[in-house]
This record gives sequence, C-alpha cells and structure tokens, in this order.
Amino acid sequence: MRAPALLGILALLAQTASAEVFVLVNGDRITGKRLRAGKRVVLVQTDYGRLTIPRTQVVKIVHDDGTEERVNEGVAVVSTAKLSLVVTGQSFWQAWEPKSHPNIDPSLRLEVRVDGDVVATYTDSRPDPRDMPGATVNTFSFLSGDVEAEGAPGVTVGPPEVKLGRATLRLEIPQAADAPARHVLRLTYQVNSGSAGDPVWKDVVSADGDVPLSRTTWAGVQIKQGLGRMAYSGRKGMTDSATFVMELGPVQ
Repeated sequence: MRAPALLGILALLAQTASAEVFVLVNGDRITGKRLRAGKRVVLVQTDYGRLTIPRTQVVKIVHDDGTEERVNEGVAVVSTAKLSLVVTGQSFWQAWEPKSHPNIDPSLRLEVRVDGDVVATYTDSRPDPRDMPGATVNTFSFLSGDVEAEGAPGVTVGPPEVKLGRATLRLEIPQAADAPARHVLRLTYQVNSGSAGDPVWKDVVSADGDVPLSRTTWAGVQIKQGLGRMAYSGRKGMTDSATFVMELGPVQ
C-alpha cells in the first residue's frame, strides 16, 4: 500500500514542479500543466481541475525554467483598474444673461482624465430656470435623467450613486500590467462655447492630484467642491474672484 501512495506523491510533485504560468490579456495568471494546445484553445490541468482557455486570451506562457513562450505576438497584457470618485460639497453651476447670450447652450460637462487621457465624461444638458429666475441657469446634477455618462473605449462607467450630500462615480479603466503604481488624475468642469449640435468645450475649473490604481481594490478619491473667494477694492470694484473651487483628497 505504501509503494503506490509514494509513487502517487512523487507524480504529484513532478506535476507541480513542471507547472507553467499562463499570462492572460486581462492580467490574470493561471498556474498549471499544459495538457493540449490547439489552434483555438489551450487545455490546462490546475489544482482545481481542468481549464479550457481560448488561445486568443493567452499572451504568453512562462515555463518552470523561467523561459517565456509568446502565444500572441504584439498583444499587451491589460488589466482593469478600479477608480471611485466621491463628489461632495456644493454643486457646480453657471448662469447667463439671456439678452447677452440668446442662443447659449447651457450644457455643463465634467471631464475625467488619467495621465492626460480622457477616460470619462458626465454631461448635464438640462437647464434649471427656477434656480435664478430671469437668467439661463444650469446647476450640475448627477441624478438619473439629468446626466449622461460616457466612457472612453474600453472604460466601464457605472451609473452615478447619489445620496444626500454626495455622488459616487465608479470607473473601470484598462491599463497595462506594467503600468506605474500611481497616476495623474485631473477633473475639469466645462461649459459649451459652441452649439448643442457642434459643442466646443471650454475649461472653467479644474483640480489635479495623483491616485494609486489597482485591479483588486477600488481606489477612492474625494472631490470637495465649494465657493471660492471674492475681493473688492474701492472704486476699482472686484479685483480677484474665484466663484468655484475643487479639491482632491482621500475619501472621508
């Protein structure tokens, strides 16, 4: 009885020692023994059973001696980073005098950039005339029906989660497996200086910061919003004004 058991243990150890690592395009790594590699699929024996992997999803195979076998040349390993933006404080708003701006498009947009690339936009095109009677006004709203969210190719944009005093925006962003740990985050509120059919977005107020992105946990950033300062100086009137400010920081 002992000899077969010993042989079984040795066979298992040999199988584990010769295990390979299959690196997938989404960044996942599967350890196991290759049983069969066809034109369409790769059959792998893992500790949890046999797994069939589409060949198009395998970037490379790392052998037990450290050498690598490229399966799909030119395909980069891409994972998905999770970013959670928590907006708190006062709402961004803009007002126009109707006589001076008779054909103004009151749409407002929040643009989200990571490392200089636009990853998502949130657009509120519904004016709010009751907020300031007699003027064309839009107070930015993340409520369903007021805002339209759009992600860049490959980016998953979840619907804003709105509670009293805060709105949470969740993004899942593709990134290379060898991307740096920290990234530059920039948020910008914009107004449309063009028309509704041919928009020309103009930056109004921005905030910058850095954020660590991970595909296993949500990276949280809080955006505190509020009114800025206004200073007056005698007959010269207003000399310094900042009607709206944004500040990025850890979620509280």
